[in-house]
Amino acid sequence: MAASIDALTSPTLKHLREAWWDDAFTDFLADTLKPRPGNRILDVGCGEGYYTSGLTGRDIVGVDVSQPAIRLAAKASPNAVFAVASAAALPVLDASVDVAISVFAPVFPAELARVVHPGGQVVVVVPGAAHLDALRALLYREWQPHDEVVPLDDAAEFTAVGAEHVDFTLHLDQTSLTDLVGMTPYRYSVPDALDRVADLDGLTTRAAFSLRTYQRR
Repeated sequence: MAASIDALTSPTLKHLREAWWDDAFTDFLADTLKPRPGNRILDVGCGEGYYTSGLTGRDIVGVDVSQPAIRLAAKASPNAVFAVASAAALPVLDASVDVAISVFAPVFPAELARVVHPGGQVVVVVPGAAHLDALRALLYREWQPHDEVVPLDDAAEFTAVGAEHVDFTLHLDQTSLTDLVGMTPYRYSVPDALDRVADLDGLTTRAAFSLRTYQRR
């Protein structure tokens, strides 16, 4: 049986995020946020606060259902406020958020519509169509590309105003491959996923992300 993986501290996770959080995405985010002293920014599903730490604004709040992750986030960004909470029940006042960010987290349109004021922005990052294609081909007999669907696409309260795509190749050694499988849903949807990759020397696969911006009507 392959060893268990701590997804919060895995160097593979850090590498993945640093690889796509590049200057282009920083510019995309900055243009979306249009930083100004009054910005109130909410990071939904912030995890251990990796993305939160790169944000600027007067009031920054991060929420996540994981208490251990929130503890790490609070240490990484002492000037931000963090809370253990679900994306479906945000501990935030109505129409109090300028920008909400959701990176690989569940999206609940009604709750985002409640907390983001009219004219405010929501930035959502979801897996791109080709994300981890070689890994999925290894684990599944039949697999489909990610559909890149965001629930806000059909939400009457929001208008899609921008989209960017990031796509790059990952060359993973055996340790990194095991780390990656351990931090994805594949670990649970494929019971022997960790065992399947345990004897491989490594794997080359693609990482792809779709970055979407919406405006609250």
